Amino acid sequence: MGTIVQCADMIVEKARSFHVEKCEPQCKNGGVCQEGKCRCGSNYYGDFCEHKGGSSGAFSLLIFIFVIALVAAAVGLLYARYNMQKEQAAMAAEENEGGRREHTDRAFLKKRGFNHMDDSLRSEN
Repeated sequence: MGTIVQCADMIVEKARSFHVEKCEPQCKNGGVCQEGKCRCGSNYYGDFCEHKGGSSGAFSLLIFIFVIALVAAAVGLLYARYNMQKEQAAMAAEENEGGRREHTDRAFLKKRGFNHMDDSLRSEN
């Protein structure tokens, strides 16, 4: 049985005039010699298509960094929201505690016979 070769990233162009072009050294990894220069497929780069990687690796890295930044922003927003709710709860607790103190102070004064405070004492508070 013969060898099966799969070609990916082929460059097909209409030839104006057919002539054999030669690149020295010869193009590697499926690169096509055009006008004395190798044209590489998307998975290879270099003068003679000798390096594997292409621009798809850079794009993947960019997408990865973008996703990490989105996740970090989401975590930051959730943390800020948590802190805001925590502060609101603490403020509400302080307000309730202050109301209770005022009520117990009035009850204490009422028991001691100070039902009616004169205006001079009210203005000090």
